[in-house]
Formats: sequence, structure tokens, C-alpha cells
Amino acid sequence: GILATADRLSRVDTASVPAHQYRAWAYLRWSEELMLHRGQDPTSLLDEALADCRVFLETHPRALPVMPPMLNLLARKVEHFVNHGQDPRELLKEALTVSARIQALAPTYPGFHGIKMIAQTQKGLWAYSNGQDPTPAFQESVASFEQGSRQWPEGITLLNKLCWTLDWWLVHRLRTGEPLGPELERAIEAGRKGVALNGGIHHLQVNLGMALGIRGVQKSLQGANPDSDWQEAL
Repeated sequence: GILATADRLSRVDTASVPAHQYRAWAYLRWSEELMLHRGQDPTSLLDEALADCRVFLETHPRALPVMPPMLNLLARKVEHFVNHGQDPRELLKEALTVSARIQALAPTYPGFHGIKMIAQTQKGLWAYSNGQDPTPAFQESVASFEQGSRQWPEGITLLNKLCWTLDWWLVHRLRTGEPLGPELERAIEAGRKGVALNGGIHHLQVNLGMALGIRGVQKSLQGANPDSDWQEAL
């Protein structure tokens, strides 16, 4: 299977950057399969892959190709922690450290800001789930979007992550009774722009639907008719 191949390649040449890069991506994809599609615990795979990345980067500190999959692995483990009520803060610190290393070695790496947004938004979700203010983390994530969009204004991944981040920021405001502010229309705009670029991305459709649903809730609370938003959300 894919994991056996990845293990074998990394053992054949222990100093090979491509082999360890492939191993990290292979373990990430299989962890996502378990986590997102099979409802199984990906912890052991994530831990094994992260341990390999850490050891390899100790002896190859400039091995940039290994860092993005490592950052993705950390983001998935943070997501798993948040979903199961575990404290992800140490993982988030490590993710931001890896982010800084990527930025130092390759400031224009195309996937950097989107991956960073995942960690920052998950930090906000953990705060939200534990009765803390998620606003600073969501603000950090939006700032990462701003940085990335200057290079890739049509970046679908960035638009998707922005819509997702703003959705949860808006949910927090609904819960606390704060005004939703311009972030509501910005979330819908980001979602619609992303769908216009590629309507086949399921998560983007879900995030846009959530933003429209929130606007429907706002209209309902204000005594207006929310039907158009709720129909579009569905």
C-alpha cells in the first residue's frame, strides 16, 4: 500500500528529502481518509509521521519540501484535538514555528498562508469551545488571508479558509450578542467568489451555506424575511 511504499523509500535513503516529503504526504492523506471519511482515530498515523518529520528536520533544517506536509499534519492533529475537547495549544505553537521556518526559507510559497490560517482558526475554535474569546485568533487568520491574497487574489483555498474563519467568528458574535458587522457580507462575498472560481469544492459550498444561514438568522431576528438566504444556503 501507499504507506508501505513511503516507509520503504524513506528507509532506502534516509537522507533523501523527496522520500521523507512523500512519506509525510502519504501519511497525511491516509490520516485524512481515516478522519474525514471513515470516522476513525488518526492519532497514531499523525504521531508517527510527525515524529519522522521532526527527526529529519533536526539533521536537515533547510529541507523545505518536508515542512508544508508537516504543517498540514499538525493542522489535522489540532483539528482532531479541538473536535475531541483536547488542548491543542502546544501543537499550535509548533505549527506557528514551522510556519515561520517556511516563511523564512520561501516567503512566496503558494500554500503557506492557507495552511497557517487552518492553525489560527482552529486556535479560535478551541477558545470558542472552552468559553474563551476566539476573536484574536480569528483576527490572526484574517490577517494571514490579507497577506496571502496580495500574492494570490484568486486563491480558492484562501477564499475558502476566509469564509470558514468568518463563519465561526460570526457564530461567536451571535452567541455573545455582538453586532455581526461587515464580516457577514465579507464571508458571503468570499464564498461566492470561490464558488464562481470552482463550484465543485464541497467545503466551500458548506462554508458559503453557513454564511448565508447566519444572514438568514440575522434577518429573522430583525423581523425581516430570511427565506431567500435560507433557500440559497440549501
